[in-house]
Amino acid sequence: WNQKQDAIDNLFEMVVDAVKGQKGHDDDDLISVVIGSQPSFPKLVERALEEYLQSVVKDEQMSFKKKEGGDDDDDDDDEGGRHTASDEKNTSDKGAIPVFVDFMKTKGSTLDEEGVPKLVYPIKIHSKGGPGRMLEDWELSANDNTRRIMGRQCIREIAKSIEAADGSRVYVTGRKGTGKTAALLSIVASARLSGHIVLFLPDGDRLSERGFYIEPNKHLKASTGEKLFDLPVLSQEICGQLMEAHSKDFEGMDVSNECLQKWMSDKDIIKLMKALERDSEDYASIALTDILKIGTDTVNIAAGCYNAAIDTLMNQTDKPFTVVMDEFNSYFDHGHYFHMEYDPAVSRPIPSHKINLFQPFVNAMGVQKSDKDSFDAVQSVPMKLGGIVAGITESHAIKQIFTNALTDAMNEAGVKIVDVPPFSHLEVEHILANFEIAGIGRLRFDRGETVMNKQEVAYLRMVSGGYGQSLLDASIM
Repeated sequence: WNQKQDAIDNLFEMVVDAVKGQKGHDDDDLISVVIGSQPSFPKLVERALEEYLQSVVKDEQMSFKKKEGGDDDDDDDDEGGRHTASDEKNTSDKGAIPVFVDFMKTKGSTLDEEGVPKLVYPIKIHSKGGPGRMLEDWELSANDNTRRIMGRQCIREIAKSIEAADGSRVYVTGRKGTGKTAALLSIVASARLSGHIVLFLPDGDRLSERGFYIEPNKHLKASTGEKLFDLPVLSQEICGQLMEAHSKDFEGMDVSNECLQKWMSDKDIIKLMKALERDSEDYASIALTDILKIGTDTVNIAAGCYNAAIDTLMNQTDKPFTVVMDEFNSYFDHGHYFHMEYDPAVSRPIPSHKINLFQPFVNAMGVQKSDKDSFDAVQSVPMKLGGIVAGITESHAIKQIFTNALTDAMNEAGVKIVDVPPFSHLEVEHILANFEIAGIGRLRFDRGETVMNKQEVAYLRMVSGGYGQSLLDASIM
């Protein structure tokens, strides 16, 4: 092992010295001089060398299989001529053909006031504390008639997991800038087009820090002894988001008397019925749209309305209910919500599975964080129809040890883990062509000179490392 590591280190130094040693007499040498002077140049070499060695190992393994006779064409299919699950899993982004989905060409798709397709509501461009630069290429586009996202193999893998079984759980990982948020947006849009009710929470970092105030749920503690803490302002916000995105889909859905009594005190139910101008003694159920509307309008009972609505959606079987959460690891970092009902010394933060806004979804994933900053796999409580997709963030100040421990716990809990890799060489070419079509950066004016120039494409691929954010920067500069 030590000899192999020394050989790799020597190869790394040889590559670095070879590139930096160019004199700049011709165009190829000049590009090498420019690249070699970049502060991140050693990391670029390390990443490229890693990918090259992995490809060599893969080629050797394939060659060995062929020699052993284990790569026959007949083995690719099962007895019925169908591809097996393992075949699908082994299909990599490297060989997948990129396909772009244009939300402007989708039936019934409209834009909000910021030019974002309502299919991916409530995401915003550059929202404060939001998901960052995901939509920057839409904002910079000179062509207002296109809103595209590239469909990738990892996105298809997430979608297949959701379709495979009700109550499915998917955990999306990947380095910063690989396109995790874009993958989640694709799932949100496609699920809504397929008739799913989708709750999309794109800004986990904001939700985990800025709830304005938190209060104990006295009704639940009195009735069951369970300690739960409510975020009324954020509960009000989510009720409004559900109404904005899916009010028509809620027609015919009711919240039962039992569900209301589980989550709301008699006093709160009286307030609810008064707001609805109904007799508080005469009801068997209330329309889900009415519950969400009151939750949107009335902050002091918003938490109870939110709890009852989410409970109803997770246990109904009329329409698939799919939850998509970005920045999921933010919920498990050092907590920002404290209350003396949880800890009299107010020194320990309230964990996410004890907060009403997050509890249903943390329980659905089947992973909880203990007071000792460790993660435990627990019994999952999934939705009866639909699934949950949770993606991590690498853009916020979250300790890598937390994210790694959370990923290990997800694996232990049996959650489907999908990694979003950097763009393949083919995907980089397609992305650059899309930038030219949309009119982004310098590609807007060069009439195909960049995308038709193999050396220029190779340069952009190298300086970006196949990472979407870096590729966008390089295309603009």
